[in-house]
Amino acid sequence: MTVMVAEDRSMCIQPHQVVRTAWVDIDVCKLGCRTLMSPEAVEKKFRRLLNLGDAAPWPPVVGHWEGERFFVDDGRHDYLAALMIGREKLFVCWLECVAPPTFLMTELHLSGAEVTAASLNAEPARPIAAL
Repeated sequence: MTVMVAEDRSMCIQPHQVVRTAWVDIDVCKLGCRTLMSPEAVEKKFRRLLNLGDAAPWPPVVGHWEGERFFVDDGRHDYLAALMIGREKLFVCWLECVAPPTFLMTELHLSGAEVTAASLNAEPARPIAAL
């Protein structure tokens, strides 16, 4: 059985970033984009929240932090539906930068298509920073 889910939310994650999720107070959230919205689309999200009860849909509302405020970048229909239903918390996600990890690079000596025993037992040659 194949399950397919189509959502409009997507993020591009770089190797030096992590995705953080949390339940935040809905009072600290603010719309990042205030263009017109379809009432039918907000109603659809409202009905979805009614069916979920206290749970949150996946993927969560995507945004970013500016000081103490969370700005909703994607998922504004879900945000408005949560306001309409009277929720106090909103499940959100955002990207955070982390220090790039250091990888150890070894030199593998190849003879044709085979890896030599010396390369399998080799000590790391030198550390390099990840891109």
